[in-house]
Amino acid sequence: MKYLSITTVSLLIATTMICCSSVDTDNIIYKINRVFKYRVVVIDGKTHDTTYHKINLKVKEREFPQVFFEQTAVEWHYIDEKQGNSHLIERTGVCENKTNVYLHPPRMSYMSFTQIAPHPDVTFPLRVGNTSEGELKIVKGWDSLDGKTIKNYCTVKALKDEKIQNNVYKDCYLIEGENTNYVDELGVYHVKFWFNKDFGFVKLEYHKPDSTIVAMELMNVKS
Repeated sequence: MKYLSITTVSLLIATTMICCSSVDTDNIIYKINRVFKYRVVVIDGKTHDTTYHKINLKVKEREFPQVFFEQTAVEWHYIDEKQGNSHLIERTGVCENKTNVYLHPPRMSYMSFTQIAPHPDVTFPLRVGNTSEGELKIVKGWDSLDGKTIKNYCTVKALKDEKIQNNVYKDCYLIEGENTNYVDELGVYHVKFWFNKDFGFVKLEYHKPDSTIVAMELMNVKS
């Protein structure tokens, strides 16, 4: 799968994302100028070797095309992935309002597979046992995925504290899900998301068809 240019990614989002009524000034989690610093842990499914990466999520001032779709503009900064003389940047958006929080995951470089898996998305009120179904229609720019509509489901499994390194995030909703179609072609991508009302998605864990595990862990937040 080829990697998309920043421009292509932005246009793809604009054509595929359903409009969400998000207003930046009402955001509780994804406030303008906040920076969410993640550590990415990759455990190879065959060799069990572990590699580490760093990705930062920066919340930006309103800009096109996110402003057109009432999204909050964000950037994923791949700190250890280079593009020219600086690190790789992916521009995308997040929806945060009274009814739901939807975060576009990083989908470039070693994270490109997340386009197939369910995206981080919660609908309020959150209750253990709630199950939702979703789908993502892929238009252009993803090679063999072009034209496909990936279907998935997610279930709220538990409410518990989550410890990440020295941080303890209280009252996190654990949400699990997976894609449900094109399984013979793409395999099954199982996900686990830990959602906190103050810090958003504090952990995103992906189990790929080849048994590789990719976990994004929130290390700290800078305002």
